[in-house]
Amino acid sequence: TEQGEKAIKGVLEIQNTIQDTEQERKCIWKKIRDKLDSMNNVVSNESNIYRSVKSDLSAIMIQVKQLEREQVAREKSKKSLGLMLKKAEMSPN
Repeated sequence: TEQGEKAIKGVLEIQNTIQDTEQERKCIWKKIRDKLDSMNNVVSNESNIYRSVKSDLSAIMIQVKQLEREQVAREKSKKSLGLMLKKAEMSPN
């Protein structure tokens, strides 16, 4: 009957709408996962860069401290040498 055909047609339209909506939902979730993966990659890269910079900075700070210690030792040696020379000049031969 015509009413039966309309009912079947209505049911098919509803099924198609449900399938389209399901496909759309899957597509949206895929886009969300892709964006999250992309953000995760960026954050991971930034984290790796941060660790690398932190490590490099730590190495530089160690070298600077070593240079400062060497500078202090050099200054002490200069003073000591100056005092020794002064003492040698003042002492009678």
